[in-house]
Amino acid sequence: MPPAGGEERTCEGRGPGPSLALAILKVGLLYFAILLAGAAIFKLMPEGWLAPFDRALAWAVQATLGAVGVKAERVGATLLVPLPDGKPLVVYIVRHCLGIHSTLGYLALVFALPAVPLKKRLWWALGGTALLGAANVARTATTIWAGAKFGLKAFDILHLTVWRVGLSALALLLALLFAFSVGRRRESLFLPHPSQHPGKVSRTRQEGGSSP
Repeated sequence: MPPAGGEERTCEGRGPGPSLALAILKVGLLYFAILLAGAAIFKLMPEGWLAPFDRALAWAVQATLGAVGVKAERVGATLLVPLPDGKPLVVYIVRHCLGIHSTLGYLALVFALPAVPLKKRLWWALGGTALLGAANVARTATTIWAGAKFGLKAFDILHLTVWRVGLSALALLLALLFAFSVGRRRESLFLPHPSQHPGKVSRTRQEGGSSP
């Protein structure tokens, strides 16, 4: 028992806790490790493995264009669309049209943040991938539609500028929404426990040998 007028000190959580800076570093390293590994695997994949995805995207784009009144012929993963001057616009759907890099950036964050239940990660991963896939179909279809209606200049503006930024912005927005859904229930997004304050000390003053 401490003397009258003394102080009783109780440490919550013995030993030094995880540093926030170290936790951020770990998340950053894991994020880039997942991102680079995914990009490397995608780059090394044989074309034959990706061909079904190319053809599926071409089919979806053809159906979307047909729904808005643009006639497009499809041969495998190649689309032929008439331009305003009557010449055909030939669009080859290749691996870089699949929007993989934006999707990888999103998925890397979903699996890099600590202490997130696996079920929640999978729901966000599947839902975000599906949404980005639908946006990629819209990206490709609207780019071809602009070329068919307004010529190659409009095609290039959407293809090289607007949608290149737009798909990445959507992936970033989804990543921020996921981070918010995780971080709102704890005090730090990068530390696994919401109320963990390493080395926190509470003091209970006792006067006259008894607690107030």
